Amino acid sequence: MVARAILLSLLFGGAAAVGTFLWLGEDLGTLGRVSLATLAAGIAWTSLNYLAGAVRLWLLTRRTAARIGIWRCARAHALGLFSAAVTPSGSGQAPAIVLALVGDGVPHPNAWAIVVRIWSLDLTFLAWAVPGAAIVLGSAGLPFDVSPWLAGAAGLALLTVAILLRTNLGALRRVALLVTAARPMRRFRRRSVRFLARLERANRMASGNTLPMRVGLHASTIAVYAGTYVTFDVIAGGLGSEASFAVTIAAVLLPTIASFVIPTPGGSGFIEVAAATVAREQLSGGAVATAVLVWRLLTHYSRFVVGAALGGPMLVRAAEALGGDRAEDVPPADASAPPGDPQGPAASTGPNGAAASTPTEATRAPGPTDAKGAKSRPDI
Repeated sequence: MVARAILLSLLFGGAAAVGTFLWLGEDLGTLGRVSLATLAAGIAWTSLNYLAGAVRLWLLTRRTAARIGIWRCARAHALGLFSAAVTPSGSGQAPAIVLALVGDGVPHPNAWAIVVRIWSLDLTFLAWAVPGAAIVLGSAGLPFDVSPWLAGAAGLALLTVAILLRTNLGALRRVALLVTAARPMRRFRRRSVRFLARLERANRMASGNTLPMRVGLHASTIAVYAGTYVTFDVIAGGLGSEASFAVTIAAVLLPTIASFVIPTPGGSGFIEVAAATVAREQLSGGAVATAVLVWRLLTHYSRFVVGAALGGPMLVRAAEALGGDRAEDVPPADASAPPGDPQGPAASTGPNGAAASTPTEATRAPGPTDAKGAKSRPDI
């Protein structure tokens, strides 16, 4: 399954890369213009994504019942990036992070509370980054005009969702009650409501952050995104582009965010074409397709190697547990409970799919309670 997703991602990305090279009239010989210094700088900025993601998770786990080290946080972040790269619209990132955290001893509701906090932090960042990028590209002569009012409305909508995730998770329980009132969904009613209640309590427990903690969380979130987007600016500058920093960042930020509605693994194929389409209007140097290809190799396709290296053993153990050992984890008290994992109102498929057994709270792999496409991150 994972191998097929990786293959599809490579096929979509490869076809898009070839198409952009032909469309823009470039040839693969321009890859030779990427100096070792530029490549090293790009790798350094890409590494910042992993470091900042690990620090953010480490800060969030400080208020959970099971604190874990920075290395395990780095593994969880890398596993999330890997899962995002092989699932449609990057929807597997949150369940993979939960899988890693639960495997390292974080209680299941607390792990999901951490993921909800990550969504809130990401949306807070995007609330100003997306409108700002749209205005920058519009003022730089993009073929379509971007209304500041429309950009502001989009930012306000994102900020509203971020605040609701941060302060009003109780609304999810009310929605779950309405959704599970339908006859086909009644068997999930008790478990979904019980899970969301635990999630709400865990979120309240993790909400009492001090000012330095909040500053650290928002700073690490900015660094996570900088590790992806500044990499493109470094590569484009190394290939001779004279576009401003803001224009270069905006040229790849908007296509990446738009990829959340594209059902290819990690948005592969779409991001290559969309980024090249936007960047060709803004970047000079005659190597737009080359810049986009190297950027994607460093920030996206490298996740197949890094994620597998850091989180591969954990994925293997999880697959073995889900394949044959899950029945041993069913608590006697729940023997009469209806099958299936908790189904939140915004469910999407998690790593455990539709399970017929119910693991214990400490060992349960993340269930389908993730909102599809809500990222974290975007695929960052």
